[in-house]
Amino acid sequence: MTFLGAWWLALAGAAAVPLLLHLRRRPVTQRLAFPAVRWLLRAQREHSRELRLRNLLLMLLRTLAVLVLAAAAAQPIVRGVPGGHAPTALAVVLDNSLSSTRAAAGDPALDVLREAARAVVDAATSADRVWLVTADGQVTGGTAAQVRDAIRTVAPWPGAGDLPAAVEKGATLAGTVRGLAPRLVVLTDGQATAWRRPAVAAGAGVAVFVPSRGAGTNAAVLEASPSPPRWSPRGRLRVRVVGADTVPVTVTLSGRTLARARVASGSDGWIAASPVERGWVAGTVSAPPDAMRGDDERHFSVWIGPAPAVSSSGAGRFVQAAVDALVADGRAASGDAGAAATIVAAPADEVRRLPAFILPPRDAARVPQANAALARLGVPWRFEQVVTGAAPATGPAWLRGATVRQRMRLVRAGARDAGASDTLARAGGDPWIVAGPRWVVAASPFDTAATDVMLKAGFVPWLGEQFAARLAGDGGPLLSTTPGAMVTWPVGLDALESPDGARTTDNSRTVTAPVQPGVYFAVRAGARAGALVVNPEAEESDVAGWSAQEVGARITAVSVRGVDDASALARRAFGGDGGAALLGPLLVLGLGLLALEALVARHGRDA
Repeated sequence: MTFLGAWWLALAGAAAVPLLLHLRRRPVTQRLAFPAVRWLLRAQREHSRELRLRNLLLMLLRTLAVLVLAAAAAQPIVRGVPGGHAPTALAVVLDNSLSSTRAAAGDPALDVLREAARAVVDAATSADRVWLVTADGQVTGGTAAQVRDAIRTVAPWPGAGDLPAAVEKGATLAGTVRGLAPRLVVLTDGQATAWRRPAVAAGAGVAVFVPSRGAGTNAAVLEASPSPPRWSPRGRLRVRVVGADTVPVTVTLSGRTLARARVASGSDGWIAASPVERGWVAGTVSAPPDAMRGDDERHFSVWIGPAPAVSSSGAGRFVQAAVDALVADGRAASGDAGAAATIVAAPADEVRRLPAFILPPRDAARVPQANAALARLGVPWRFEQVVTGAAPATGPAWLRGATVRQRMRLVRAGARDAGASDTLARAGGDPWIVAGPRWVVAASPFDTAATDVMLKAGFVPWLGEQFAARLAGDGGPLLSTTPGAMVTWPVGLDALESPDGARTTDNSRTVTAPVQPGVYFAVRAGARAGALVVNPEAEESDVAGWSAQEVGARITAVSVRGVDDASALARRAFGGDGGAALLGPLLVLGLGLLALEALVARHGRDA
């Protein structure tokens, strides 16, 4: 036997009150000077046995009534009684993440989980409180019928959700109702990547159910990203897939087929493109449908425009040679340094406007003029003293093995000049190449006396990406996120354009990403000014899973039981061995004792 409110047992101490009152009773002795007293004394002796028995019975009835009512308040539960369970606060945690849509043995895992969840709720009684918590954080509470209806209408979430957070939310809900046993039942497809973080359900008992996952691999598109993010107008699309050996993919752009290819599983596939579209466009990379349809297609977006015009006569021979190679490849054009749209590559003290690829001054004596130019351009970085000595360059993968021998220290300007920026590369742990809106600043000249980075194969493509993605035009940012995540736009917007062309007015900087995967365009002054690409997490395509016992090992609770049989889940969900609550019988018994006590006391007064 266990007690849901054991602290109420302290009331049993009140049973000493009638006992003490009984023991403190004293016979009343009084001397009267008339003969009738002798008759009364004789009557008392004749009835003393009856009085003692009645007083003893009253003491016992009152003591028992107090003990029984104290026990009823503590809500005792008798374990092992078949066909029943203790009054329970039950939270049903249902995994509706993308991976739960994978079909196993003919049915999607979510269908199996929903059916098992309904069976658990069917076992609830009117004395229970029930909630439904899904992987996407939605909560439904109320009667068993209301929760049962909510289970039936649970839709798949097109992303990973957060199962550990759902478990912790369910434990909090179940622990809020005093007098009810807190319990959780977790129904999940067992995907291992969903449980990278352990869950804490302190104070609750937990039952975990994982259905059979089935065998086989999952073919999915894990990544589709344009390189560079802006095509001018040519570019490449990097595609990564998972599946058996090679996976056939189809690339579409603005609704038309752009390319078809086969991509090796686990390797980067590169698809070259030279589309006719211009401006911001949306595309997809799709694989043949399989048992999990939600990851067979991945969205991407790219800005397509003319090749950026670049003037690099003051940037040194290596930068000039790289620009010539980009011009020959069609990814850049020779520009006039005086034209407003031309990207200027030159030392800072010679730059008069943006966009610009900015290098340190040729002479250290020109540092004050260079910093004045940076301040005038709104660049929140300044050059300081020259640093010599070989240091490794770190940053993008293509920089591996590069060395920086001479550089100027870059420092952030004061709060007055603060602005958004990214650190693209470091040397000796310090910022070496930084970038922001329409500017890139390097702390070393690109010559062999300062660095050997120009000799790396990735230098020319990287330089072309900076020209196209950071310095050319003002097409706006390209952001990637997952369903329902918070996104902060680096620029203001007036509306968000959905894949069907509808525009929703929204001028806030921070927005909640749409739930439905796709490409959403930021709109400013009536034109597209950036793109938000929403795709499910790539790890949702990893079908490796755990058993109910392995998932249970990731949950900290009073007790955790893994359940492999759906038919036994309802019994385990409410405590495992069944049980009966004695609150009702004890209340009836206590009231009966009080009624009997009143009857005995009244009979004594009438006598």
